[in-house]
Amino acid sequence: MPRALSAFTLSGCFISLLAVSNLYAQEAKGPATFADRLENYRQSMLEEQKNLLGSDPKLAEFVAVAEQARSLVNASDPAPGQPTLLKLHQEFSTRFNELLQSNLGRYVATEQEAVQACLRLEEVKKGFSPEAIAERYRRLGKSIEVLQGYNATLGEFDPENNETAKAILADATWVNDYYAKVKKQVALLNAFEQTASADAAASSADAVATKATLRQAMDAYQAEQLLEKLDQDTSAIEKATVEAEAAQRAADVEIIKKRAVVEVEAKKKLAAVARELLAAEMDFKAAEQRLTTARVRRQEQATLDAAEMERTLSGIDKEGAEQERLDAEELAARARLIKYLQSARVKQLLAPFCSPGSMAASNALGQGRRIEEIGKHPMSLSQLAKCECLASTRQSMEYLITVANDENDRPGWPVTHESWERHGETFRDIDGKKVNPCVEGQRILREHGGLLVELKMLRP
Repeated sequence: MPRALSAFTLSGCFISLLAVSNLYAQEAKGPATFADRLENYRQSMLEEQKNLLGSDPKLAEFVAVAEQARSLVNASDPAPGQPTLLKLHQEFSTRFNELLQSNLGRYVATEQEAVQACLRLEEVKKGFSPEAIAERYRRLGKSIEVLQGYNATLGEFDPENNETAKAILADATWVNDYYAKVKKQVALLNAFEQTASADAAASSADAVATKATLRQAMDAYQAEQLLEKLDQDTSAIEKATVEAEAAQRAADVEIIKKRAVVEVEAKKKLAAVARELLAAEMDFKAAEQRLTTARVRRQEQATLDAAEMERTLSGIDKEGAEQERLDAEELAARARLIKYLQSARVKQLLAPFCSPGSMAASNALGQGRRIEEIGKHPMSLSQLAKCECLASTRQSMEYLITVANDENDRPGWPVTHESWERHGETFRDIDGKKVNPCVEGQRILREHGGLLVELKMLRP
């Protein structure tokens, strides 16, 4: 038997014998109940286990780390100037919520950079979780119990290969990082309140009533950012239109080049004919009649060539004009359709399918579970087609209403399978004609689904 293992085995035996002797000693002192003897035995075992724990520095060090992390989370007697994580977390949440509506927050709202910082602060606040803090506190307590019950007869404590030691390191690191993060946010909150207090001291008491609350300023800033995003989308459409017009102008230039080439070739032919006529006139003066006949023939041919040339040029002009008209009509129709699809009324109509959500399309046929691990996105056009929601039939309409209203975390339609036809023609289509909103919504998905995917209003 190895010497170390033998020593631990002997030590364990000694502890057991000592505990049993203590139990007998209790019996020797006088009468006692069985429960008393059992409790004395348990206390003796715990005392000897603590002695063993103190004999292993590594084991004791990990227990101390876990206890320190638990104290940082929720100590009954915290160190001066160091509040517990739970109290610090509660203080931050309470003070931030009060600042959103208080007069002090109205002074913070006067600085746009401060409003932006508070928006970021609110996002960080959403990530704070008292439940996660409580779970780490519970896990650290459980780890302490496991290490305190470590059986020394198993050999020397090895933290690198001990799962409980690894868990303590992970949980203690998480607690320290979380504490530093919350403390940083409290420091930012202090800075905001100090600056706002100075501004309040320099202002009259009546001036604060005219200022917006921090909550109102944050909401207004977010609304302004949304409007800027909408303006950017509109600018993108306008840019695409300008690029299309530029491409059309390039096509017009190409047509003009072709026409110039034809005109040059025609002029070359006419020049050649004139030279031949002059040469014939000089060489055959004696044969006037033949020269005259030849001139007449050449003139006739030249007339025919010119007529043919004019017909060719006219055909090119007509072809270019017709193509230009068709391209312009196509661009105008596409721009008009995009504007219609991105209008507020169509977005509201298609909200059950185009709004961000976690539910996938599924109809009464049972196409599978409706929850996808994809985050918040619009529905898939191919999944809608797979669920038979896009055909112009009553059954497909019922499937589409099922997808819109059943187990969908997006806004639904205010109709049922029985009431959608009675909803009436309360929606105006792209031409201003009144139509049933459900029929129009299904038609848009069926006929313009590809463009909705291109506009990222639907997933493929």
